[in-house]
Amino acid sequence: MAQAELIWYTELMKSTDEAAFQVSIHRFLTGMDAAGQATGHLEPAQLYVPESVTTDGWVASQNAWTSEVDLDLIECKLHGQKTGECHL
Repeated sequence: MAQAELIWYTELMKSTDEAAFQVSIHRFLTGMDAAGQATGHLEPAQLYVPESVTTDGWVASQNAWTSEVDLDLIECKLHGQKTGECHL
């Protein structure tokens, strides 16, 4: 992982709260609904619902996902490992 990616990620975490992240997730899901319905992958009234989401352990993002859809969260341990490696 490049240092620039870690800087971007750190800045995102400082500037994003749970409510803002939930708005982003809602916007994403709405876009997936429209795309799936337009391409015929979803029926006209059917909604896109992911079965699982991989998160980075940030509680705010996990809360935002679970408040939008009922799904399984899979925490990615790699983010923490890469952060630690870059600081060593």
